[in-house]
Amino acid sequence: MIGRVLALKLALVVLVLFVIGVLRDRRSFSNAILLGFGFALLALGAADWLADTPSRWSHWLLEFLIVLIAIGPLLVAGYLFQNGVVMARREGVRFKNLLSLLAALGILGMIALAVAAL
Repeated sequence: MIGRVLALKLALVVLVLFVIGVLRDRRSFSNAILLGFGFALLALGAADWLADTPSRWSHWLLEFLIVLIAIGPLLVAGYLFQNGVVMARREGVRFKNLLSLLAALGILGMIALAVAAL
């Protein structure tokens, strides 16, 4: 109960900081970090709330949330890979144009190492 309330309050604070950051400078990288932390805290609070609810629908929503959290890094890696290919085609094959492609390969490598460790 206390963890849920704390996670939701922290999510609210971080998302308010995100909105303030967007109003100040939309292009700042800290906005992406704040948005990610806000959604992560919101998902944590929602998962705790759904786990305590006895309804069948809440358990289905909890399972959906767990699956979404599990495939999130794969979706990000897929987007980064696609962005890296587009950048390489449009801008040429240079190191700075391949950074998103390398980030995607790094994410997939970390997932492969985690699976191999199990």
